[in-house]
Amino acid sequence: MKRLMLVLPLFLICLATFSSCQKSSYEIYAYSDINKYTMSMSSSPGLPVSIKITGDDYDSFTVTCKSGSILIWNDRTGTPGDKGDRLSFDKKEIKVYWSPDEALKKDSDMIIGVYKNGKKVYEKKYVIKYLGDHFFGFQGDE
Repeated sequence: MKRLMLVLPLFLICLATFSSCQKSSYEIYAYSDINKYTMSMSSSPGLPVSIKITGDDYDSFTVTCKSGSILIWNDRTGTPGDKGDRLSFDKKEIKVYWSPDEALKKDSDMIIGVYKNGKKVYEKKYVIKYLGDHFFGFQGDE
């Protein structure tokens, strides 16, 4: 009986811990079409990052960068759209462009957060790696 009294609380703690660790119903996939980017590349407004969110039950997602700027490109007009260190979207897929500040010579984090009813329900962090000599690369999902 003493063993049961010792084991039962331990079992209940383990059960509560495992039941609270549910797998997310959201998944974020992000990748870049190019291996390296530098600001002198006139063919691109920034390092392209394609983002896809799976899961139907969310309102929006945000892309936030710690250094540099995120912008969207309007293919129809050939001009940049919104720009900033944090942009919000209500689509399932989008391509954004990350551009470093001119003097940036370090890694930068890109954080993608999924929101439902105004609350963040999931997030994933990516790294934009400084490769040296003013080049950057996106470490995304392959």
